[in-house]
Amino acid sequence: MSAASDRLQRLNAVQKDPEQEIERTRFAIRDAQRLAMAGRTTPDPRHARPLDDSVARLERAVAGLEGRHPDYWHFLTETEAVRTTVSRVVAQIREERGGAH
Repeated sequence: MSAASDRLQRLNAVQKDPEQEIERTRFAIRDAQRLAMAGRTTPDPRHARPLDDSVARLERAVAGLEGRHPDYWHFLTETEAVRTTVSRVVAQIREERGGAH
């Protein structure tokens, strides 16, 4: 019962104000992009591609909120998936740089 209640609460919150979820996801992407560029003049393609794809995926999720009956659950799952991808890239960068903290 708790999972259903949590899901409903998240859906209601994002329906009222999707900007918070959008900004949370954009922040994660920007933060990862800064890390990917730290000490570099060009990003490693292994890091740049998933981050660029994440930007595009977020844009598609936001565009999906337009129209008569937006699918807020799809929006939430997409933004969560984007943040998961970004988190993996950050972990990979830190591992490669030897500072997995």
